[in-house]
Amino acid sequence: MRDPLWGRNQETYGEDPYMSGRMGAAFVRGLQGRHPRYIRANAGCKHFDVYAGPENIPVSRHSFDAKVTERDWRMTFLPAFKACVEAGSYSLMCSYNRINGVPACANKKLLTDILRDEWGFRGYVISDEGAIEDIMDSHKYTNNTADTATVAVNAGKAHSSHTNVLFIVLTV
Repeated sequence: MRDPLWGRNQETYGEDPYMSGRMGAAFVRGLQGRHPRYIRANAGCKHFDVYAGPENIPVSRHSFDAKVTERDWRMTFLPAFKACVEAGSYSLMCSYNRINGVPACANKKLLTDILRDEWGFRGYVISDEGAIEDIMDSHKYTNNTADTATVAVNAGKAHSSHTNVLFIVLTV
């Protein structure tokens, strides 16, 4: 987290990728436990990804488009989430914002290419409270609810060898 503009600062360990990753991984292991079959509780890591950065643009978190270089994305924003995945987190929550023009919850590069293919994540992704509606209503990325649900599910579609679950939260 680089900018406290939208609040939720208490939900992050700060802007240092290494420290956030170490603390997040410890939280995952502590909450879930180390039993090979049974977990104590599911530790979901959020807000995936580039929430509240890299610019200070006074717009709503529901319509923010984070313009981030590949280098900054991979060195600043992704490492803490990778540490959570490596620690065994069963779930991640995609964020409200766009990343370089594509809503996080509809972002194939984020949810499939990086999360599943590069990192081998086998868990599930949930959307933040209104993040799916934001794909259509705030980002104007889709034109109707069917296309919105389709783009979100397809963005997280994994190869047949992976678990393919995306929980979509649609509010009315």
